[in-house]
Amino acid sequence: MRPALFIGGALVTVAVAAAVVVIVGGGADDTVAENSEVAARPAAPTAIDRPATDVVAAAPATAPAAAAGVRADAEFEAWAAPLRAAGLDVSADSVVAQGGEMVATGLAIAGPESARGWRWFAETAVIGDAAGATSIRSTGAQTLALGDLDLTLGGTMAITVERGADDVVTALSFEANSLSVAQGDGLPTRVGQLSLRLSPGDAGVAGGSRTSVQLRATDVVLPGAERSALGPEIDLVAAVIDIDRSATALHWADVLGALSAPASQRLASIELRWGVVDATGEGTMGLDAEGRLAGTLSLAVPEPLTVLDAFHAAAPFDRAALAQFYAALLAELGPDPAAALAFVVDLEGGRAVLRGASRDADDLVLGGIPPFLAPG
Repeated sequence: MRPALFIGGALVTVAVAAAVVVIVGGGADDTVAENSEVAARPAAPTAIDRPATDVVAAAPATAPAAAAGVRADAEFEAWAAPLRAAGLDVSADSVVAQGGEMVATGLAIAGPESARGWRWFAETAVIGDAAGATSIRSTGAQTLALGDLDLTLGGTMAITVERGADDVVTALSFEANSLSVAQGDGLPTRVGQLSLRLSPGDAGVAGGSRTSVQLRATDVVLPGAERSALGPEIDLVAAVIDIDRSATALHWADVLGALSAPASQRLASIELRWGVVDATGEGTMGLDAEGRLAGTLSLAVPEPLTVLDAFHAAAPFDRAALAQFYAALLAELGPDPAAALAFVVDLEGGRAVLRGASRDADDLVLGGIPPFLAPG
């Protein structure tokens, strides 16, 4: 449970942090955009859909190769202006124009310390600003600093902001292939494919704007989790999160402020396929004061006895409490031990706790939850 909770939250943080880089530079005024109704429109293809060979061709890995293009200092300054106006530091070692796009080497974008300072650096990034969409595609070595958390990133990533009439943001997406995320000298967490999509909701719903966040990660490999209850490989973690803010007005401080209110961020759905667990459900999510995931999950879990056996084998439960739980589950399962049963898991105080009150049983602690954002 511990690695799953960490990686789920960390992936959201990495993706949202990258997305904020683009969205704070949006052309639409925040107030106008937040109070405008956005007509539904088909999602435009994101930059990651381009073949990897195209990305590499458009984004040379070294500055000397980039120098073959036409310098685009003025165009870069115009692109960076709204980001700087939003309080960000933006710089690049060199920028050239190629094929209607800008190729930046040594691109660095940093957020203000007053809003949990962060900094993203990419050796090479391709910046596109066509009608209806703005995108950043990056390849090669990258780093992302979030407070005291320093991450080294690898893989091919793309951020795309889609805009409709009057330059109103209609969707924002972050996609990555062959992503690796490492902290310090530790082994990297690897993700085959990661996608995050933010879609602003109607301004008039429930008296204010909301944003739907769709997260999906497949083929996740966790270092050092070979002896965990569920093993080191996660086939799928997916979630739909409702945030009570408009994506058109999300600045970095707003992102962390929203996450820091567990009860207000609804998990409309969550799906996890990891080892013996194949669970679906819903709940709430946020961060506590220590930067750990907090909230409540209501999950439907098939073959619950097998799942409990896996956790017990990795970190034994109290035998009396486990016997209570087994007796209650056997009575519910009847003749079908593989049936799916409903469970409540609370994430609180740095622990994941399986609640037993509805079954007249004691709670079972599934594992600890490490912080992925430094407090303060």
